Amino acid sequence: MFLTLDEWKRPGDLMSMAEIVCIRRDITEQKKLLRKKKEYEDRYGARINLLDIRPYPASSTQIREKIRCGADVSDLVPEKVYKIIKKYNLYADAER
Repeated sequence: MFLTLDEWKRPGDLMSMAEIVCIRRDITEQKKLLRKKKEYEDRYGARINLLDIRPYPASSTQIREKIRCGADVSDLVPEKVYKIIKKYNLYADAER
């Protein structure tokens, strides 16, 4: 997602209003992330932090897809988050 932020609608507005935080999922992406970070900083004046921490085991996209397919995600999200998802039937009909 970080590598394609400039393809979003009005990326300059987004990057001027928020500090962007990116957590690497794969160490092999380091060079690509650093290049894109510099590009966003130069082009949009973006404030970006690249974090080197162990990433969450599932992406938000994977979690939404599992919910849409009726799969249990209780082992992928904190208990409070899971309860809110179930209570409000979140993502059941979500589109990508």
